[in-house]
Amino acid sequence: MPKKVEVPREWTPWEKRPERQFLRTLVGAYYDWQRWEISARLRGVQRLTRAEREDLERRVILGEEPDEAPEPRRRAAGKISPVELTPQQLLKMDGLADRADETLKYYLKEIEATLPLFGDHWAWLKAQVGIGPVMGGFVLSQFDPHRARTPSSYWKFAGLHVVPGADGRGHSPHPVKGEKNDYAKGVRVKMVGVLAPNIMKAGVRAPEDTKGIVRDPAKMVEDGWWLMDTHKGKRWICSPYAQQYFEYRWRIGTDPTKQWGHEACTKCVSVFRKAGVATEVPTAFRDGKCPTCGSKDPQLAGGDGNMNQASFRYLAKMFLVDLWKEQRRIEGLPVVGSYLERTRGYPHGGSPQVAAR
Repeated sequence: MPKKVEVPREWTPWEKRPERQFLRTLVGAYYDWQRWEISARLRGVQRLTRAEREDLERRVILGEEPDEAPEPRRRAAGKISPVELTPQQLLKMDGLADRADETLKYYLKEIEATLPLFGDHWAWLKAQVGIGPVMGGFVLSQFDPHRARTPSSYWKFAGLHVVPGADGRGHSPHPVKGEKNDYAKGVRVKMVGVLAPNIMKAGVRAPEDTKGIVRDPAKMVEDGWWLMDTHKGKRWICSPYAQQYFEYRWRIGTDPTKQWGHEACTKCVSVFRKAGVATEVPTAFRDGKCPTCGSKDPQLAGGDGNMNQASFRYLAKMFLVDLWKEQRRIEGLPVVGSYLERTRGYPHGGSPQVAAR
C-alpha cells in the first residue's frame, strides 16, 4: 500500500498571531495547574476552612490536641483507611495545596495582560455576563474565525453539531472506540460544562436574595435586569443567553412528543456523591438490564438532568453564533446568517412580521 502523502497545512492569519499562540500556551498551562490543584485538594483529606485552619494553628502553637480531626474524604475509586492525621500533618497538606493557588495567580496575571492585545475581540467577550479572563482566553485561543466560513463550523469544532443516528434521527456526537473524534473534546467540555453554567450563575437571580429579602424591582431594572417567567418560577435575568436557556428548557419540557431520561431499574438504587453529599438515584441500565438485579423492567430517570444539559448545549450554540459573527466582522470577513436564519428568513426569537419590515 502506498504511503499516504501528507499535505502541508496552510496557517491562517489568526494562527500566525504570536499573542494568540502565547495565550493558548498560558491557558493550557493554567488548566494543567488547576487540575493538579484540584487533585491535591482531594487527595485523601479535606481542605481546611479558614476557621479550622486558625483553630489548628492555635492548637499547634499551644501544643493542644484537637477534639476531632476532619474525616478523610471518600474517593470514587475506593475507600481510604479511616486514619486521622495530626494537626501538623493537616496544616502541611493544606499549605502544599496552597502553592498551586499561588502558581495559578501568576498565570492569571499573564492572561489578563495578554487579552487586551486582541482589541475588539476581547472587548466583546468581556461585555458578556459570566465570561472571565480565563474563559475569554480559552475562547480566543481555540476558535479561529478565518477557518470557519459559517457559524455551524464553530458548532462542529466544539462537538455541538448533529450526526445521523441508527433510527434516522439526529443526535449529539458520541465518542466511538477505535475512531478519532471529528471535534475537539476538550472544547466541548468547556463550552457545555463551564461556559454555559457560568453564564447561568452570573446572569440569573431569584426574586429574593439568600437572606429572604425581596429584591427591589426598580433597582434591578436600573441595573439592566428583567423579570422572566421560567419553569422554576419568576427569575431576574441579565443575559440574553440565560433567557434563551429558559425559553429552550420550557419548550422541550412541555413538548408531549418527547420523553427525556435514561432507562433505570424500578427497584435498585445507587449512591451518587457530589460535593460530599450522598444522593440515592435509580440504578441505570447497562446492556438493556439492571447490572445489580438483572431486571429488564425499566423506568425513565434523570429527565430533568437530561433537559438541563440539552439546554446548556443550546445556550452554548447561540453564544457561538454571536461569537462567530463578531469575530468575522472584526476581522473584515464575510458574515452570513445561521442555517435557521437563512432558511426561515429571521433569527431565533424573531418573527416573519419583524423580518418583513
